Amino acid sequence: MLGSIILVTAIGGLVSMLFYYYIIPILQLAEKTRLIATVNPDYRIFPKGGREVVYLTGIINDYADTFQKLKNEVDERIRAAQDEVDEERNRLAALMSELPNGVLVCNNDGLILLYNQQAQNLLQTDEIQNGEQKPAGIIGLGRSVFGLLQREPIIHAFELLQQTVNREQTMSTLGFMMTLGDGTCLRLNMALVLSHRSDEK
Repeated sequence: MLGSIILVTAIGGLVSMLFYYYIIPILQLAEKTRLIATVNPDYRIFPKGGREVVYLTGIINDYADTFQKLKNEVDERIRAAQDEVDEERNRLAALMSELPNGVLVCNNDGLILLYNQQAQNLLQTDEIQNGEQKPAGIIGLGRSVFGLLQREPIIHAFELLQQTVNREQTMSTLGFMMTLGDGTCLRLNMALVLSHRSDEK
């Protein structure tokens, strides 16, 4: 009887030690690892539990340090690249502002990326509705150029320029006429800006 009690007590103690040093710390380790991976990359896990669990905790903390370092390096490179792009954009905008003609830069979808004051003066016209003067088209970054100009002539000119590029011909610009909603007649020149990824207009 006494031996049975001692055996049960010993088994209970071993089970308690197993839970205290391994089961519970491993469950907590899993939750804290998820915390690092999803919410707080700066968090580090305090070693607790059996020797193996402590060893695993150190590996996870080392991995978190390496991941955080790489993330900081990537963020720094992104910021540097963005600063460089902004600087080039500002230089281009300053150059375009000195040009006597209106210049409008769009992507393949017709979204406006850049324009100068001369283009705004030409394209942002007003029309009369019910005796009131209202803007017929608004020029702005991220807006569609087709809200300012007719779609068909632009698409046609763009396709012609793309065909010349595909055929490796030398024509780099294409001129055509267009009439605005207020009756103003414009002569437009379209050119493709080529990159290593895709053709952009």
